[in-house]
Amino acid sequence: MSGFILLFRQSIDSEVFQDPHLWHLFSWCLFRANYKDKVYRGTLIPRGSFACGRHNAAEQLGIAGRTWYDRMKKLEAMGCITIKSNSRFTLIDVEKYEQYQSGDGVPNNHPTTNQQPSNSKPTTIQQPSNTRVTKEQGNKGTKEQTRERKGFVAPDLETVKKQCETKGYPMDEAEAFFLFYDSKGWMVGKNKMVRWPSALAGWMRRSLAPANTSRGRMHQQRKTFQQMKTSNIHEAVGLAKPAIEAGMSFDDLYAAKQKANQEQPRLEN
Repeated sequence: MSGFILLFRQSIDSEVFQDPHLWHLFSWCLFRANYKDKVYRGTLIPRGSFACGRHNAAEQLGIAGRTWYDRMKKLEAMGCITIKSNSRFTLIDVEKYEQYQSGDGVPNNHPTTNQQPSNSKPTTIQQPSNTRVTKEQGNKGTKEQTRERKGFVAPDLETVKKQCETKGYPMDEAEAFFLFYDSKGWMVGKNKMVRWPSALAGWMRRSLAPANTSRGRMHQQRKTFQQMKTSNIHEAVGLAKPAIEAGMSFDDLYAAKQKANQEQPRLEN
């Protein structure tokens, strides 16, 4: 079996599409329907129809014969197909097949096939791997789909360090770059980062900028959490060191701080 069928987009809103079992069965009917008149066992089977047997159909679909028949009757009740049985085979007619496969159908609530007016060439059922875009989407859509296909893979710290080593960047900036963007979820503003090596290069340009420039001052003012924590510890140790050398314990220092906090409001009043 080869060739293609046309599929009407509004099928996604139909009752049949909401039921995966019925949609699977109706799709099977579309695939099996003749695209031109054929003769089967001396009987003319017109375009849009096909002959089948219950057992063969059930085997192709991987379901029980009774289940196949019950679901086919549901499709018939919904106006999607017509079933005609005789002693030799069952004839299935897909309703409105000719109207919609010719590309001049009108929308309705039944899952049917249809040609899109904006496309001069009939398309097959869309495959998940299809990356083609219409002219209306333009180059922007193509670039966005390319980025989505490739995806962004965040580097680990060792990868960033290797990149810095290769490019001759200062190694101490590798961890700062990694911690900064890792904490932001590798976002640049409101957008996901596309190429982290380029972001790393920009980071290094700013970090190596002279301190007397606005870019250099901004980068020097940016500190990581670890840097601020280390700075605060050093400052605290420097303030407490004279008292510790004088024989005071940390408990004494804490009590003195609490007393100073209590007396501060009275001094201000």
